[in-house]
Amino acid sequence: DTETVDGGSQLQISFSERLAEAIYTKAVDKVGTRIYWDSWADDVAHIAERHIEQINDAITSDPVAREGFDDFIRGLRDSLNPGISESDAVEMVAQHMITLPVFDALFGDFEFAESNPVSLAITAFLKKLAGHGVGDMSREDKAALDALYSSVARRAKMVRTDNGRQALIKNLYEEFFKKAFKATTDKLGIVYTPDEIVNYILHATDRVLRREFGKSLADEGVHILDPFAGTGTFIARLIEDESLIPADKLPHKYAHELHSNEILLLAYYIMVVNIEYAYHARTGEYREFQGALLTDTFQMSEDDNKIDDEFFQDNSIRMLEQQDLDITVIIGNPPYSAGQTNANDNNANESYPTLEKRVRETYSAWSTSTNKRQIMDSYIKSFRWASDRIGSVGLVCFVSNAGWIRNDMGSGIRHAFVEEFASIYVLDLRGNQRTQGEESRKEGGKVFGSGSRAPIAITLLAKKPQVDGPGVIHYVDVGDYKTQREKLDFTLSYTHIEPDWTIINPDEHNDWLNQRDVGFSRFAPLAIAEGNKKTPNGMFSIWSLGIATAKDSWLWNYSFSRVKSKSYELISNTNEEIIRANGDTSGLQYDSTRYCWTADVLQKVKRSQLYVYDSSRIILGSYRPFTSQWVYFDPEIVARKYQQDKLFPIVTVNAVAENTAIVLAVTRRHQPAPFVVQSLPDLGFDLDGGQCFPLYWYEKDEGMTLFPAEGEKVVHDAWGNRYVRHDAITDRTLAVFQAAYPAAYATRAKSKGGPGLNREDIFYYVYGILHSPVYREKYAANLAKELPRIPLTKYFEEFSNAGRQLAHLHLHYEELEPWPSVSTGILPGADPGPVKKIRWAKKKDPETGKRVNDYTKLVYNANVTITGIPEEAQGYVVNGRSPLDWVIDRYQVKTDRKSGITNDPNDYSDDPCYIINLITRLVRVSMETQQIVQSLPTNIDEIPHPDNWPME
Repeated sequence: DTETVDGGSQLQISFSERLAEAIYTKAVDKVGTRIYWDSWADDVAHIAERHIEQINDAITSDPVAREGFDDFIRGLRDSLNPGISESDAVEMVAQHMITLPVFDALFGDFEFAESNPVSLAITAFLKKLAGHGVGDMSREDKAALDALYSSVARRAKMVRTDNGRQALIKNLYEEFFKKAFKATTDKLGIVYTPDEIVNYILHATDRVLRREFGKSLADEGVHILDPFAGTGTFIARLIEDESLIPADKLPHKYAHELHSNEILLLAYYIMVVNIEYAYHARTGEYREFQGALLTDTFQMSEDDNKIDDEFFQDNSIRMLEQQDLDITVIIGNPPYSAGQTNANDNNANESYPTLEKRVRETYSAWSTSTNKRQIMDSYIKSFRWASDRIGSVGLVCFVSNAGWIRNDMGSGIRHAFVEEFASIYVLDLRGNQRTQGEESRKEGGKVFGSGSRAPIAITLLAKKPQVDGPGVIHYVDVGDYKTQREKLDFTLSYTHIEPDWTIINPDEHNDWLNQRDVGFSRFAPLAIAEGNKKTPNGMFSIWSLGIATAKDSWLWNYSFSRVKSKSYELISNTNEEIIRANGDTSGLQYDSTRYCWTADVLQKVKRSQLYVYDSSRIILGSYRPFTSQWVYFDPEIVARKYQQDKLFPIVTVNAVAENTAIVLAVTRRHQPAPFVVQSLPDLGFDLDGGQCFPLYWYEKDEGMTLFPAEGEKVVHDAWGNRYVRHDAITDRTLAVFQAAYPAAYATRAKSKGGPGLNREDIFYYVYGILHSPVYREKYAANLAKELPRIPLTKYFEEFSNAGRQLAHLHLHYEELEPWPSVSTGILPGADPGPVKKIRWAKKKDPETGKRVNDYTKLVYNANVTITGIPEEAQGYVVNGRSPLDWVIDRYQVKTDRKSGITNDPNDYSDDPCYIINLITRLVRVSMETQQIVQSLPTNIDEIPHPDNWPME
């Protein structure tokens, strides 16, 4: 205890209070929230649904109630966002009805409900619904809520200090509100920011403010805004820290220069009381926090924004006052949300045309990425908004998703930061758990625990007028293999001291880390896209992402009969709803056991277009590496077919045209691990989205082609259509390779009695090069940020032949001989029984004593353990996993949570030993792949380039 005390007795009292508080808080954590509050969440969610029904009945049946509701929703739309629907507004009222008694239980000694302007406005609206049974509950529901409120009140009484009360607020939010109102919190990507990060941000901001502007956070005139406040942790902690705001400056700061915005009602309520309690803890005085706003921060800056001047008058006055202020410092934890992927969730993000235009003009325009969807992620919009909001001078400090630091999409953001800010400070905490294997382990623990799988960084941006030249980038990395605790301790260690910054000089691609090898540009690009348009100047004239159904549980399955029945059921249900909706999507039934509402399906509803079911469209596809499943492939019902109907058109009943395609990563969180397929691939075939480079492509002949050109082939499908098969590798590429390798051309021409070196040879040369350890290591940074480029090496024959051998292993893995050392213990003709979930056996690590995976044994089921697997089989990794790890991940019985549809790998084959035999064969795939890769040339020395090389 470092406080000044009068005698030992005072010290003992202080220590005793702290110990008691720690015990009470821990008791609440262990006994109160984690067990009971979590179990109440489902009950409360159901009660909220009943309140919603009651409110809807009232405003439908009573014109007076309807008039009051119209005023209420108009006020909401003007205060928050014009896109707020009636259902959003009704849900907000239901949340208010349930949560306000929680705050009364927690803060009965303060007059929160009687003083907060938003609470007062919603309560006023509820009075207009009197007499309609709104809030009436069954005996069981009332008992459940009373028990919850009593539990909260009891635990509030156990906590005797303001700090303990704030810890209780955090637990209540994490364990109750986020579960009871899950859709609302999921939509906004709200996570609770660890105290270590909050403290670092506050102190680092204060240091930079002093160093570069000669001011402090406490100085008069320095307005501080948390625009995405969540539960108000940042402003509350700032108020508590007397080293940042001395006691004599706190009253003025609290009354005039601290600002906190929140869009979510229940989080707004928590934010307000959290901040007010923090002030009470410092001063012993309760004062309403005037800087709190219930608002959509983004919408406040939209050109068409309106301010409510009727329903939420006091809140609106605060909004106008904030808009007129010169904000000096913006801090916080912006929402993480790239957008709704499934309309069946009925939980889409809002649109902000003015802000999104600014993102397109800057971050998107300066980005070299061809996949720019994620540039509209909420956290990126937050950086754009904050950068504009502080004007020509000020600081922005956010803890956010760190994807922008390394990926190609972030090149425009990195460019903008250097252009717009004098100083950039990045504390990189890593933690990308959308990776696999060793890469995932190096990334370390998730900084927000279960709250986010994204990499995390703390970014501080300082803008100063009249600064010549680009901004200076200061960077420090937490390092590899750090746990969540180690990362938080690392952050905490720099609360009061400056990190040992590394100064980064960006390269010509706006790369900060893992800068590219400039020699890579000499090579031939597999493909070129200018903006969002493809050009024919690469090696391949066509390429495509795998299909994105957005309805996988309905359209993909190991069972042919289940795909047949479920795809028919989905189409039938959807057609019935399309007919009932008659072009209006507002009243759709969001039942995920009957429908799957995606953007493409909603367009069908708006146009009243029905689907046509055709069971002949069920084909075998490549869902993941070494994982074939049946899929219903109709370009009309999959969300995105891309070019796959040209690569793998259906030409016979339940079968596609002949083709082979190399599949590579497209967003490239890791180096592209090449694979090859001969059936329709799913977009998720690669962890980051599979980009396919085919040997052929097919063009539907509309009757204009009488005779195919040289090398082309005419294919007739089962329905009388003609397709012309084209080579995907361009004529120019073929000419370049034939000129570059005259000896190989002549030798092959003589031995084959044909055209010599051909496109197929080039195709497998590419596959061989992409497996080269030398190539992958030397150009790792390039391959992580752009599509591969192919060098002309001295070793054409070696790489081409190796590519053929590798492709044979990877395509025909079901037909290979088992690896000889592997033993299944199954007698010939015996049935091993079904599989539920395969797992590695365990053994004790001799050094640590911990139980770890035994990579020589796979537990198939209770009856069968497969032994004799060489540990070296784990050495071949494709798209983040070894072949056997892909089996463990994919060949398990899974039931989709939303649709209730089961996908059972036991249904794939009539052979009860299929999966066991697959395992024994994949050991061979792994071992022989590594042997071939290890035999590849140990360098990629180039030969003189022909005149038309490279091909751009």
